[in-house]
Amino acid sequence: MPPGLDLVAVSMLAGGPASMDTAGKTLLTFACASMVGTGLVLLSTTRKILRAALFQAVPPALALFGLGLAG
Repeated sequence: MPPGLDLVAVSMLAGGPASMDTAGKTLLTFACASMVGTGLVLLSTTRKILRAALFQAVPPALALFGLGLAG
């Protein structure tokens, strides 16, 4: 996934028509879910990189939680 994709999604959420809002939420949800997935893969591979896996998975998981609360 390109590194700037999250910024595009956040900018879509910042303003614009309703379709842009939906597209932004979809893009942000997909990007965060894939980051949580990669953190879980890191965690399941070896326990030696637990800290890296947590740094990879926890912030996007919190973002997904926030998106869920925002509705």
